[in-house]
Amino acid sequence: MDFNKIKEFFLSKEIKYVFYGLIAIFSLLILYSIFKLIKNTLSTKKKYKKMLQIEKDSLSQQLSVTLPEVEIKKKSKNPIKNLVNEYKFYGGKPNILLIVALSGYALFFLILFIISGSVLLALILSIVWFTILYVFIDNKNQKNRKRYIKGFASALRSLASSTEVGNSFEQSIETVAKREGMNEKIKDEFIQISNDIKNNRTREQAIEDFWKRNSDIPEFAMFAIVMQFFSKTGGAGLSKIISQLEDALNQKVMNYDKVNAELGVNNVLMNIFIYGYLGALLFVNLFYTTFYSGLVDAGVLGYVKAFGSVFLHFIATILYKNMIRKCAEGA
Repeated sequence: MDFNKIKEFFLSKEIKYVFYGLIAIFSLLILYSIFKLIKNTLSTKKKYKKMLQIEKDSLSQQLSVTLPEVEIKKKSKNPIKNLVNEYKFYGGKPNILLIVALSGYALFFLILFIISGSVLLALILSIVWFTILYVFIDNKNQKNRKRYIKGFASALRSLASSTEVGNSFEQSIETVAKREGMNEKIKDEFIQISNDIKNNRTREQAIEDFWKRNSDIPEFAMFAIVMQFFSKTGGAGLSKIISQLEDALNQKVMNYDKVNAELGVNNVLMNIFIYGYLGALLFVNLFYTTFYSGLVDAGVLGYVKAFGSVFLHFIATILYKNMIRKCAEGA
């Protein structure tokens, strides 16, 4: 097999145009799939938002009070900060994450320096490691988030069952806190609520503290309102609204699976783009021996091109992951 002929084939203008055309087609397919998902998600979001608003209005009429607005903390626009906060929330160790981030960057710097022969170019291109790490941690956070939401929905089912048999608010919370086989983090949250009440904090304060600890999930705001006011009425009608909140949370978990299923091959193509970029940096010299030397010889323009490429790869990855989240949760 003549390696030079293979290299010439892949470097020919015709193959380049075919490659660019395929990228354009795949990009359009991904964007079209995401557009459909967002459209469906907005429709579902309106349905649940309407349901929650109706329940909130009915609560206000039933209790003859104006329900206070639970303050919802807006998420930071910094995707890195949000990623790290979620990672910490689900039990991740920031120190370990920092060590992995820096050691991975150092390793890729060493590899790319050997390949390119340029310190500055290796420093710039090694930033791609942070994109790969971002994807890995985001996927891990997504799995933990699904388990957490699913666990909370299960806890709501137990809470509704306990109130249906006539238990008080405190007894129902304690029942959930003692339940075996529950998500440990969810169990700890209900234990915290139970302990707060036992330590002479009011129900409203205990529930509000719960909301502050879990403000990343919008349905928990409604849960806080419901608990605060239904606890004053002895739990009358509590089971119905809790069941509806449970349905809303379960829907979020189902949406993630639905989004991944509907994206199908487009999701695979996006992963090829994310990880393929790294592979291209490592193996491009096999087919294009002057690639790195050409960037270095171009001076400042070459380094700008390198940084722009890494930066756009990072931004495209973040936008894609955020759109998946929006499609699944309507957030």
